[in-house]
Amino acid sequence: VYSYDDERIRYFVNAVNLGGSNLVAQWNHCLEFATGSYIVLAADDDLYHPDFLKNCIALAEKYPCVNLIRSRVAQIDSFNNLIGIDSLLPEYCSKYEYFYHWMAGNSFTCIGNLMFKTNVLKEKKFVDFPCAYGSDTATAIMMSREGVANTAEMLFSFRHSSIHLSGSKLYYKEKLRAN
Repeated sequence: VYSYDDERIRYFVNAVNLGGSNLVAQWNHCLEFATGSYIVLAADDDLYHPDFLKNCIALAEKYPCVNLIRSRVAQIDSFNNLIGIDSLLPEYCSKYEYFYHWMAGNSFTCIGNLMFKTNVLKEKKFVDFPCAYGSDTATAIMMSREGVANTAEMLFSFRHSSIHLSGSKLYYKEKLRAN
């Protein structure tokens, strides 16, 4: 990160590895540093299409009342092979439509494909479930109160991996408690 000469990029190091003990606490800690109108939490092994932000910002401008912008998701494996795709949701969904699509299994939710309105998320915070399991989904549903704007294009690729909390064969008890 130090190789970039861009004043918009700031790098912070925690005194202790907060995310190692509570991932959602780390997400909420990151909110303290957010200064823009919107926030995206990016994981180190997922992929963003070059037009991700441009398209999400366009939706935010078109639907200024929404607190959540969502990109469609391509699911990939460790070798970048496509293993799943998201359904196409309407460009704008009410909170009820969004929840219906989630319950029907039409919308794949992970923290990285979401763009949140910063001031609302700072007030509400990320939902903290054990091992962060389902925290992304619960936060998205919470933030959908004013509706959700969805991209038509798959602008985000979620990498399935056994090293992720969601893909790990560990923590079954905690994941069941979160559910």
